[in-house]
Amino acid sequence: MDKRVLSLIVIFVALFLIIIGVFIFMSKPNDTNTNGVNVYNNISIEESINNVKDKVIIKNGNIENEQLIDKFIEEAVATNNENRELNIIQDDKNIKVKYTPGEYASGEFIRSSDYGFYTLLVNDEIQGEYSLFKHTIKRITSNDTVILYFDAPLIDYETIPEICRYNLKSSNYTRKFEISYNQRKDLGIKTVFDAGDYLVRTFGGDVLIVIDGDMVYNLEDALNKKVITSNDILEQAKIDMKYGICEGRFYKDGGSIEYGYNDFTILKLNRLSGDKDLVIGMRGQIINLYNENK
Repeated sequence: MDKRVLSLIVIFVALFLIIIGVFIFMSKPNDTNTNGVNVYNNISIEESINNVKDKVIIKNGNIENEQLIDKFIEEAVATNNENRELNIIQDDKNIKVKYTPGEYASGEFIRSSDYGFYTLLVNDEIQGEYSLFKHTIKRITSNDTVILYFDAPLIDYETIPEICRYNLKSSNYTRKFEISYNQRKDLGIKTVFDAGDYLVRTFGGDVLIVIDGDMVYNLEDALNKKVITSNDILEQAKIDMKYGICEGRFYKDGGSIEYGYNDFTILKLNRLSGDKDLVIGMRGQIINLYNENK
């Protein structure tokens, strides 16, 4: 065979192998996805995406998958006989809250088969253990920052056992309107709306509804014009209590509850006597004062 032909064949084969190598290299996906999760470490892309969906992600204060926090809290309390785990990736920290059912007989905790306990780990190091008998997982919001923590009303904490924190604006929190309460000198009660099963009333003050910061209605007009509903007021109060923006106070009179804000209180009566009024009044505990004055 002519040497020149042989040389051309060798060059052609070499070029062909180079092209094949480049094609394989360019076709190989990146080792990490946009969240920095290794998707080629013995798991598929789909499995990796599912893993991310199973974790709460907090980056620069912004949170994703916040609904997993609610799911974990609700299921741990409702289903005591199952192990559960909440995984949180907060910047460079791997935070885990593990729920273990059944009795716990370590340290100060009460031994009981009716209560489980939480274990808080940061980067696989135990930071604390908290009995479900004494502790609940709650949020509190201050300066638009949400703090998730272990709450125990009967324990005087020097340092609140914090789990994580994130920006309120990046959370699932929603607010359709704001309530502005203007205190009067009297303790007068005014009925502003008939909701059918109950009356909506103001107590000792005048109430304005503010929407988008500039649309202002008095409470009576807002309800009659269906700008908001009485149910909207209650649903917003429940959301605010969930985020620690207001405090919930529960009563054994049939199921009454107060939502205590900094400037006012929303009282939803549910008394055994049949009283179901929805009342917006001054700050602080108002249930007894309202019952005395109505």
